[in-house]
Amino acid sequence: MNKKGLFCFLIALGFAGTLACLSSSESRESLEFGKTKNICFEIEKLDLERTILEENIDFLILETMRAELEKGNKNPEQIKEKISENLLVFFKQAEKEALGKNLAIVFFQKNGPVSKDFLKQNSKIFLVAYENLVVAEYNFTGGIFKDNFLKAKIESENAEKLFELPLGYSQKAFAAGLQ
Repeated sequence: MNKKGLFCFLIALGFAGTLACLSSSESRESLEFGKTKNICFEIEKLDLERTILEENIDFLILETMRAELEKGNKNPEQIKEKISENLLVFFKQAEKEALGKNLAIVFFQKNGPVSKDFLKQNSKIFLVAYENLVVAEYNFTGGIFKDNFLKAKIESENAEKLFELPLGYSQKAFAAGLQ
């Protein structure tokens, strides 16, 4: 009778040990899953920030061209100058606002930080005026050799994404009814 009781006790102890190991393993896996899930949320947050940057840059360029055309400005160099100024202000504002979201955004180009001269040298404005209709197109050319780029690194604690204004990027605006 003692041998049967000892045997049953050892089997019960084995089951208890196995359950404890499984429970411990499940806790570690649950913790790892939680970390992985948080990293996925961070990546989604960075994707959202990148999309917001893209949309805001598109809107800023379009609205700057539209405003300049509606003022009667038909000088491509002046329009390009205004777009470059507005983009720089936006870049600095985006970098500053990112800090409040526990993110870091840094705009850069091949040789360092983005400047107004860099933006002016690597973009073109094509303007066509016919009677009382004016159409303008902004193009980010990347320079003569197409080797200059405009990028932004968007970082959180555990992830990072890259925004890039592609070579050949363009945006069109028009104004009608101008004299």
